[in-house]
Amino acid sequence: MAELPIPNEVKKLWDVWQLRGCIMLSLFLQAFLVLFASSRRKSKSSLLVFFIWSAYLLADWVAAVAIGLITQSQTDLCESNGNKDDLFAFWASFLLLHLGGPDSITSFALEDNEFWLRHLFSLILQVLSASYSIYLTLPNNGLWLPTLLVFVVGVIKYAERTCALYLASSDHFGSTSLPKPNPGHEFEAAVAEIADVEYSSTVQVSMVEVAENISGGQDEIFQGITSSDEIKLLQVAYELHDSFKGLIVGFGLSLQSQESSRRAFLKANHTSAFKVIEYELSILYEVVHTKVVVVRRKLGYIFRFLGFCFVIVAFVFFALFAEKHGFEKFDIGLTYALLIGAIVLDSISVIRDQIMSSDWTLGALKEKWSKYIPSALLKRRRWSETVLQHNIISYCLEERRMYSRLYNSISALGVLDNIKIFDLFYHSEKVSEEVKASIFNDMKTVSETMFSRSREMYTQDHRGDNLRRYYINRSLESEMMRKIDRFSSLIGEEAYLPKLLTYHLATEIYCTCSFDHNDQEVKRVLKILSRYLFYLMAMQPTVLSPNLGDWEEKFKETVVEIKKFFHKHDKISNDSEACETIKENLSTLAIRPSTYHHGGEQETNQENKKSLFSDACILASKLLSGEEGLERLRKQLMALLFKGAMSCEPMIHAQHLSKGGELLTFVWLLSKHLGLGEKELKDWLRDTQTTAAGGAQTLAPNQSSLLSSSSSSTSTTNEEDSDEMEDEMVEELE
Repeated sequence: MAELPIPNEVKKLWDVWQLRGCIMLSLFLQAFLVLFASSRRKSKSSLLVFFIWSAYLLADWVAAVAIGLITQSQTDLCESNGNKDDLFAFWASFLLLHLGGPDSITSFALEDNEFWLRHLFSLILQVLSASYSIYLTLPNNGLWLPTLLVFVVGVIKYAERTCALYLASSDHFGSTSLPKPNPGHEFEAAVAEIADVEYSSTVQVSMVEVAENISGGQDEIFQGITSSDEIKLLQVAYELHDSFKGLIVGFGLSLQSQESSRRAFLKANHTSAFKVIEYELSILYEVVHTKVVVVRRKLGYIFRFLGFCFVIVAFVFFALFAEKHGFEKFDIGLTYALLIGAIVLDSISVIRDQIMSSDWTLGALKEKWSKYIPSALLKRRRWSETVLQHNIISYCLEERRMYSRLYNSISALGVLDNIKIFDLFYHSEKVSEEVKASIFNDMKTVSETMFSRSREMYTQDHRGDNLRRYYINRSLESEMMRKIDRFSSLIGEEAYLPKLLTYHLATEIYCTCSFDHNDQEVKRVLKILSRYLFYLMAMQPTVLSPNLGDWEEKFKETVVEIKKFFHKHDKISNDSEACETIKENLSTLAIRPSTYHHGGEQETNQENKKSLFSDACILASKLLSGEEGLERLRKQLMALLFKGAMSCEPMIHAQHLSKGGELLTFVWLLSKHLGLGEKELKDWLRDTQTTAAGGAQTLAPNQSSLLSSSSSSTSTTNEEDSDEMEDEMVEELE
């Protein structure tokens, strides 16, 4: 095969600059990662993440290639480098330093930590290559001292990175997160099984016993601390980290840790609680993605100090003797850049990443030192503090806009999924204090209700007989309560996403068309949460529900049905007009199966229909016709948010830390601190609906509840019609 006719001048230029180009690129990538790698924890910018990912992958590859070029050049018998070999060996030591990477990013994703063994092998291989490069210059290497000093620093830095990857790997991280053995739990489970009592209930009673015996400790950690005492809140998070880090790898909590944490968080306000969780997640990010665990040890401090001193000595030595060796000016300048870059970047890493911006370091400071920490260091953002937003109305109207032609063309070619393409059109909303307060107050209510019930049962009958009676009585509830419980507990794995889509569309209609101007702030919070959940539901459905079932079919059929309705009404141009049009046609849309005319033909969905459009219209109709619809909608949306956070795998929550963070992760960790599970969530919903059912008798005939049938604006319904409508709602959503 004939070779391409490359001019000799080009070949010579390539031979001269390929090594130097790789070294300059390697230095640039190190500087970029030091300056910007930590930004990914507080930004959802896909462009920034792409650049960091590219730099992370290129940095290792370029440094390894450059070391290979050096050894190849030194062993080339056809070419004599003269005293350049001494400088090449010096550069090889710096490349080893670059392979150690910056302190702010040892792994791009959690999966990278699992490759620590590969990095160990690479460490051995690259150290041998650099050693061989230095060996070839002996005994006449005039730069042997600075070369050896930088070589030692490079080995230390590379070993730090490999050690950090190992410590953050799932096997080691899991083994260090194991709770202390407690055989009493197994005994309790066996007794519960024999007595035919739910183990979760026994645990609740045990928690009451633990609570009775706790005096002080973690339950007092918020005492005397206000939301402005950020250093104390950081120290609280640092103390909680060891107990709760095992949640990431699927471990549970001891009863005492869970109960003491729950009691503490019940005494906090939403600002303090969210701040502590923000600190906890920040510390967790540092543990799994940076070198903080390795560096913050006595041996780590010693190595860092010696390494910095070694580079300074190497710089001084080279500055004194470089001109005597007759190196080219460009090569001297490049070497100075490597030396100064190593000093500056290491200083930035130590001062910023290991001290000023490290919550692990600041949280571990003793009280006599912590009072000197400037408040500005603690007020910085540790996550994006935003939630991505989209809604199904906008999604269905997008085809009317300018970019719809490109959108449809790409979708038709099958290049991109029809659901995922609209990732280009999302926007974000800031997580306001109102959103945080609404979430925390509801979760706090659930926790308080759970504990009050457990305490009451424990007080009445210490042996647990009352628990058995409690569950028997629940099975004998009235028919109305059975229907309410069926509806409120429809948050199973397969039913979760359809119910979420139903409530999302109903929320859009209700919040747009309801004319109560006194609740605008509540509606704004609901729309933010609803649109956030819809974004996750469409873009990352497995985050909210591991078991999708036929979810994609239901989603696509719902979208098709909504689009058909919009095509029938050509004058719709924005979301508000769309919701108003749906409201005007609720009397025909809120029918099973959905029936309406399109293009002169009647279209009817039969029993096998999967579209949720009519379900959402029925729900919206009931919400709009009831005076307490907003409060019940709020509770249901909160329940769906809590359920989604609890269903998400812990490792997925951990993955979000390096992608700007997710509100869902905050909700998940907050639920753990408050001792909440799906059972407590269902009990809260049932209690809410019980109160609603009890108060329904006092309502006017045209007032309705979310779970009881309501009269329309022109007529009233009797009790039989109410029961029939409730059965229809439950059966349809099941």
